[in-house]
This record gives sequence, C-alpha cells and structure tokens, in this order.
Amino acid sequence: MPRLVFPLGLAVAIFTALSACDTAADNGLPWHQVSHDVCWSRFQWDAGSQSDVWMLPGSACQDCHGEGGGARVFTASGTAYMPPHQADGCFGRPDLLIQITDANGVIYETTTNEAGNFWFEPAIAPIALPYRVSVFKDGVETPMRGEVMDGDCNRCHTQNGADSATGRITP
Repeated sequence: MPRLVFPLGLAVAIFTALSACDTAADNGLPWHQVSHDVCWSRFQWDAGSQSDVWMLPGSACQDCHGEGGGARVFTASGTAYMPPHQADGCFGRPDLLIQITDANGVIYETTTNEAGNFWFEPAIAPIALPYRVSVFKDGVETPMRGEVMDGDCNRCHTQNGADSATGRITP
C-alpha cells in the first residue's frame, strides 16, 4: 500500500523544528502547532479536504474514501489516538499496528502514520465482512469488542463515541 512513511525520530525532528510556527501559513504545511490542552499531539490539521496522508485525522474517512465518494477507495480506515476523546483534526498516535482479521480468517496489518491515520486498500486488503480489529502498542494487543460491519472506523470512534464505541481508537 503506497503511503508516506517517516521514521518516528525524523517526524519528531521535523515537528520540533516547526515548534516556533503557529499556523499553516507560517510553516507552509497543512497543520499547525497548538497547545497540549487542545491536542495531545500538539498538532492539528487545518487544510480542509486537501489530499494528504495526514488529512482530516478523526473525521469519517469513508465519506470520501468509500464507494462513490470521489477519492481513492479504502476497505477500512480511521485514526488512532492516545487520549480517547481528542477533537477532529488533532493528530493521533503514530506507529501503532492495526490488525484486521476478516470473516475468512485472513489477517491484514498496517501501521498508523504521523497523524495517527491508517487505511487498507481493496487491491491489497479485500476485507471480508464481518471482521475483528486489534490495536498493538509495543507488542501489547488491545482487541476491539465485537465484530465490525463498516470500514469507516471514525464513524463510530468519534470524540465522544457513537454506536456503542466509547470514544477514539486507542491502544
């Protein structure tokens, strides 16, 4: 699955170098730095629906990335966070392993990027419904309760949770 990947150390160095910047206009990037009270990661997306691997963390991905949405289609996608109640636009937690086991027992894995975003593309991950999901941090597994019938993880894993989700995807 093609995606931009930075080693965590490089991402931290880039973000640290930008720490004096307050807005996207200042740093020329589609995010800006905010206080830790606003976003745990201290970074927030502010470029609307501009296409980017860091775009719209926390938003319902499948609105655009589902069948007929107009963007590249994903079979499943979302954003993982550390605190469970971060606002849309806040960068999430990088370097978490997202593992899906589909209805046929096939396991698909991807890693969250610097915005906490992750996705699975149909050509690589033709996920059979229903499926089960686990998040791994430092080798420790956090399985999701129940099976999933919708590839838009952020539709239920909102800031305050919806449809029995208690909040964001977290390890």
